[in-house]
Amino acid sequence: MLRMLQLCQHQPGITQQGLALLTGRDKGQVAQLVKELLDEGLLLREDHPDDRRSHRLLPTVAGLAAVERFETADAGVAELIFGDLSAAELTALTEQLTRLKDRLDERLTRID
Repeated sequence: MLRMLQLCQHQPGITQQGLALLTGRDKGQVAQLVKELLDEGLLLREDHPDDRRSHRLLPTVAGLAAVERFETADAGVAELIFGDLSAAELTALTEQLTRLKDRLDERLTRID
């Protein structure tokens, strides 16, 4: 849910459809997450100026504060896990993980 809110902060005015396209989640999942964020007062919905059927999503002040806390915690975890790796080690790890992801994506594509 916080990652969705983070996307709304980094792309103010994004629509639910835009979030679905960006995240690869289906529209129902996005709608549920947006509803939760709206109910918690972390997100605002305003009319879209170019499309009356659509709404722009904007984080509230409380939403911005939640994203800031989330990003601080996220950075702390990354530092804990990867902080003592050299640039070369990080590059090698990234390359290995990318290859693994590509192999997995290829096999999943064959299953479909």
